Amino acid sequence: MLQKAGLSLAIFIIITAVLSGCGQGSSQVRQNTPSTTQGQVQSSTNQATASAPGSTAAITDAAGVAAANTTGGTTVNTSGEKAVAPEKNPPGDIPDTQVFVKYSSPTGGYELQTPEGWARTENGGDVKFVDKFDGLQVNIIDVTGPVTLDSISKNQAADLVNTGRAVKIKSIKAAKLSGQQAFIISYDSNSDPDPVTNKQIRLENQNFYFYKGGKMAVVKVWAPLGADNVDQWNYISQNFKWR
Repeated sequence: MLQKAGLSLAIFIIITAVLSGCGQGSSQVRQNTPSTTQGQVQSSTNQATASAPGSTAAITDAAGVAAANTTGGTTVNTSGEKAVAPEKNPPGDIPDTQVFVKYSSPTGGYELQTPEGWARTENGGDVKFVDKFDGLQVNIIDVTGPVTLDSISKNQAADLVNTGRAVKIKSIKAAKLSGQQAFIISYDSNSDPDPVTNKQIRLENQNFYFYKGGKMAVVKVWAPLGADNVDQWNYISQNFKWR
């Protein structure tokens, strides 16, 4: 009798332990479920915030889809050309010892500092300076109405996306450069194919927009993606002046 009683007690203890473990497992599943739902809600909130209108202007990609821009949002063209991979050890750093000389355009009505020794091409008020994979270009265009961050985003940025080579816009912002109101678009793009090898490289670009009396100067600088030309590009843009 004692043996039977002991066996029954052991069986009871085992069954109790099993039932207790199952109950804890069910409780754990219920606790994890709300956190998953919360993550989904948070993701939706973040997406809504990224596209919400505010102090940053909205721009449009080639497919007509609105995207945030000035604080890290991106717009990528959908023309079909794919972005080429960046160079592992990109050439294109402008040396710290680079000498700059003043270039004046009587036709375009402006002046700026340009790297000495770069090949120059002029066409009326437009000019282009090139050294290997680096470049500096100024184009003068006629515009109507005031130039604002919103107009730059809707017009110039959209044109870059629609007509450029795998353009990815990184930021659009307003700035004071040498006491003048200016707008800056930073973006990556593919280069034009090399006429001999047909090779393309990935470039980083900055466009600086200056407005005066119905004309806008577009000062563009570019270099292989990953090159370090921040100081030199700042120097160029800070020294642009209307005459």
